[in-house]
Amino acid sequence: MIKGRVSIAKKLHKICRVALLFLFLSSAILFWQRNESSFFKIKSEDSLAQLFSKELGESASVALLGGLRIPLSIWLWMRVEVCWETKEWNKMEPLLERIVLLQPHEIIYYTMASWELAWNASCGVNNEEEKDYFINAGRRFLEKGIMNNPESSLLYEYLGVLLRDRLHDHEGAAASFAKASTLPEAHSYLRRFIVYELAAAGNHDLEAYEQLQMLYGEGKEERTPSLLALKKNLEEKIYKKRK
Repeated sequence: MIKGRVSIAKKLHKICRVALLFLFLSSAILFWQRNESSFFKIKSEDSLAQLFSKELGESASVALLGGLRIPLSIWLWMRVEVCWETKEWNKMEPLLERIVLLQPHEIIYYTMASWELAWNASCGVNNEEEKDYFINAGRRFLEKGIMNNPESSLLYEYLGVLLRDRLHDHEGAAASFAKASTLPEAHSYLRRFIVYELAAAGNHDLEAYEQLQMLYGEGKEERTPSLLALKKNLEEKIYKKRK
């Protein structure tokens, strides 16, 4: 009898959770439909709160602002995906800006926004000026993410990848990887990335070689084929310069 009651209670709990999620998602969609034009004018957290207060009332906005953030950002991301499918690149950025305004500490939204703009959108246009715009727009999202989450190693890592692969700024990439390597939850491969980018920059051969030697001295696990090939190449370049 007790087990049966517990089972029923669990089922009711699940039903309530699903119903609550549906309610919040429905509220988010309704809120968006009623305030779409106003929402795109929002530039700050304060103006977001004001919009919620105007729509929901002072007390309700305080309670629902937090609850609506997640479903509303999910709804907006669904619209971003539609823009990707229809190749409406110019509509992406304002949607992405509102998503990170709603979720300023969710790292994944900054990294995905950067990917959508600096890779997908920039590769989807033929005009070089537009291409450069979207690449730099992707960079701005990562920099905004870093401003809001300065201890995120992942954001610095993504910035380094963008600087390396999309802007070919090897010095900037090395600096970003270096910063990322000092932060919590940093990936171990970042130290190798620093060496690769310093070497690719062309005017930091000695610095790259010194850091490479430090990695080499740590043991076999750091002596990857690419690192060994770079070691030989740098030794030859430094030797020629000293002759």
